[in-house]
Amino acid sequence: MDRRKTLKDDAGFILMPLLMVMGLVSLAAGGALLSGQLDLRTAARLKMSIQAFYIAEAGLNHGWDELQNSDGVNDFRTLSTAAGGTTLFRKRDFDDGSYTVTAEAVAGSDPGRVKVTSTGCLPAGDPCPSGHSKAVMEAEFRRQSLFLCALCGKEGVTLSGGSQTDSFDSRKLPYTILTAGSEGDVLSNGNILLSGVTTRVKGNAVAGGSVLKIGATVTGASMSGAPLRPYLPVSPCGPPYSTGVGITGGIYDPTTGQLRGSGVVPIVLAPGSYCFSSIDLSGGVSALAISGPVTISLTAHSLLTGGGIQNPTLVTENLKIFSSVSSVKGGLDIAGGPLVYMAVYAPNARVVVSGSGDLYGSVVGATVSAATGAKFHYDKRLKDNQDGGIVMVTWREVF
Repeated sequence: MDRRKTLKDDAGFILMPLLMVMGLVSLAAGGALLSGQLDLRTAARLKMSIQAFYIAEAGLNHGWDELQNSDGVNDFRTLSTAAGGTTLFRKRDFDDGSYTVTAEAVAGSDPGRVKVTSTGCLPAGDPCPSGHSKAVMEAEFRRQSLFLCALCGKEGVTLSGGSQTDSFDSRKLPYTILTAGSEGDVLSNGNILLSGVTTRVKGNAVAGGSVLKIGATVTGASMSGAPLRPYLPVSPCGPPYSTGVGITGGIYDPTTGQLRGSGVVPIVLAPGSYCFSSIDLSGGVSALAISGPVTISLTAHSLLTGGGIQNPTLVTENLKIFSSVSSVKGGLDIAGGPLVYMAVYAPNARVVVSGSGDLYGSVVGATVSAATGAKFHYDKRLKDNQDGGIVMVTWREVF
């Protein structure tokens, strides 16, 4: 056999598989390179998409701030009743991109809502051009109620002597003991002290500190160590104080803002808003009466005792009282009665409820106490009150 010819033939036989292997290696290398390039592009697109998402989120938060900054421009109250949409921000630069934010009232919502839409674009653009990363978010906002409980004490609540809470809904039925509900909640960021075998909370007792029951009954949950709730402060309304227009009866000094009862003649306030330093009904049996929606703002300790409050409309929200007093020794002294329908908000003041009468509505104070058997009937209508801060109620990513 000719070895040289055999080797030559074998060389040709080996070369073909070698070329095939090299070809496969080249294809694999090319595929890996292409795959790596695709992965890099995918990662880059994902990164830009995430950036667009955060840009849209920033626009949504900016829109939220715009609704509640009370600067008179694009405020919630205006937008919730406006017809059509409003552009809050157009192509606002943010993190190499931009956002555009619009707002419009949600038709038929009660209480009123505002829908805010934020479009994030990277790179910047309005409208966001094709090929740019884009994210769209929508959220609906409403005003939160300040009155979410029968009794709220930012620092503490004390009930004794047979004091009780329950609830009703004035939109459905007037209060009766037979139909009273069990949402007369007592809430506090501090402690809740309930004492006396006839003292009863027909609802929940929820405290940031501790709930201490000494013979008292809580029909719902008793919770200690609960998350703290925010309490919006009340800004002083004056001076200057109300002029005296709309006030009948009593003695009023518009320079000091002091309103006092006089004998048996009631003080009657016409519908409207009033700014007083204080109200003092303790000197006689004169009452403070209203016939329609009235909002009272106070800057000093007040005594709503004597003849007490008369709200014959039986609509809790027709009488709202706000106190800017900040004191553990003063704020409001209140006496219950058959026509005491009102909502009281004094988050930095002491509130004392005396007597064994009824109070229909809600009381919010720094501390709230009742020691002589007062009866508190929370009106669930107040959950839709719109005097509080702006809160987000829905959120979704549209694109």
